[in-house]
Amino acid sequence: MAVVRDLLTYFNPRTKRGRIRLAMLVVVCIVGLRFIISASSNDTTEPVVQTPTVAVGTISDISGASDFKLIGTVKAVDQARIQSEASGRIVAVNVALGEQVAAGTVIAQLENASQRAALLQAEGAYEAAQAAAATSDISTESALTAQLNAKRAAITATQNAYTTVSGVLYNTVDTIYANPQAAIPGVRIDGGSQTSTLNSTRVGLQSTLPAWQTEVSTLTTDSNLAAALATAESNTRTVLGLVDTIIAVLSNDPDEYAGTEFASLRSTLLGERSTLLATLATLDNTSTSLEQANDAVRQAQLGGTNGDVSAANAAVKQALGSLRAAQANYNKTIITTPIAGVVNTLEVDAGDFISVQTPIATVANNNALEITTFVGERDRARISVGQSVLVDGTEPGVISNIAPAINPTTGKIEVKIQSESESLQNGDTVNLTITSIIDGDEAVENNQPMLVPLTAVKFTARDGFMFTVEDGQLVANQVELGPVSGSYVEIISGIDASTEFVFDARGLTEGFKVEAVRE
Repeated sequence: MAVVRDLLTYFNPRTKRGRIRLAMLVVVCIVGLRFIISASSNDTTEPVVQTPTVAVGTISDISGASDFKLIGTVKAVDQARIQSEASGRIVAVNVALGEQVAAGTVIAQLENASQRAALLQAEGAYEAAQAAAATSDISTESALTAQLNAKRAAITATQNAYTTVSGVLYNTVDTIYANPQAAIPGVRIDGGSQTSTLNSTRVGLQSTLPAWQTEVSTLTTDSNLAAALATAESNTRTVLGLVDTIIAVLSNDPDEYAGTEFASLRSTLLGERSTLLATLATLDNTSTSLEQANDAVRQAQLGGTNGDVSAANAAVKQALGSLRAAQANYNKTIITTPIAGVVNTLEVDAGDFISVQTPIATVANNNALEITTFVGERDRARISVGQSVLVDGTEPGVISNIAPAINPTTGKIEVKIQSESESLQNGDTVNLTITSIIDGDEAVENNQPMLVPLTAVKFTARDGFMFTVEDGQLVANQVELGPVSGSYVEIISGIDASTEFVFDARGLTEGFKVEAVRE
């Protein structure tokens, strides 16, 4: 009764809200009644399901265009990377970054006092040999005189070498040791990892130099002067190595020794180093002269120049060889550019100490540029000389050269691309787009990789599968996939050239009933 009373109150026609609620109830009842009547009168016949069609075909039916992307580097066609052929200190840099230079321009110059001295002496020896060649015969007496002079020069050079080397050691090098003659001399500077070398080298010289002094004081023209010169050269190189080590240690932190007794030691050692190099050059030249003098005596004693083999001519050739060697050593200290162009990089300054094969500069003709890129072995068949290339998406280019073989270092094939774009700069890295034509018939005939549209493959976590149609149903065929190239992917195995497969597998599932339509 309470519920009925509440309903009568809710739908009370005497109130405005009650009348509205009552009208809405009537409308809902009418709509519901019409829906029930309409549903009961509909035809209950099931709709007819149509079998979907799918396009099928073989590899031979595929044709289209595929883009693949590469990264290239812009380089000058004419470009020279200049490196040092000798070690030493840079005394002059003759060009500036960005400067236009001609072929043969001197880029930089190394310290070459010893090389100049050796060259001058070699020129003198060569001129002397030429003068001697003008004489038809060389007497034994004159050859012996020349040999005696060479021996005296060897004695003098050996004695001078001892004086120079001992002076450098005792007067300059020993200032870094607390007790140079002790079992452990005690390095007074921060030698770091070189401390052991500095100590052991000095300990070795404690016995070497006194023995050398005794040897040079007893030298005569009958002594084994070739061995004496070799000993002098070895000892000189030992002290030169010690000087180089100390210079390197002092160069690590020059400010560390400011205001100390070692403040000027580095510059002093650089001067001593030049003296030692000049001494080595003198010893080398003296050794060569002595050897030449000994050869001259033997040749003279064999009969002079009247035989089939001319002793004079041999001397000229020997002197010429020494001259050319001296010229080669001197030329290594003059660093030049082999080509004309612009100095794109300059990596040294005056005062730098460099070693062999140190990069010096790069000179290039920036007006003649080409792009270098690399492709894999699989993509080689998709490109050809003369094929168009798009550089950075807008600039046109053309493939001008393709390497005939794989580079064993990179495992890739080098490709050169020419472009007349003015926006390219030497050293730029650019994006390249190459469009290749996919021709299924050609691929089958030439046994090329099988490429199918990406839409034909259902990809899985590892590989994928493709659909074929058997008895009106889709059958999944597992395939091994190769690299993706644009909108195509290579099929390595799973189907062959005669397999008819579905071109568009999107939205399809294995077992679906379909109607195959041949493309």
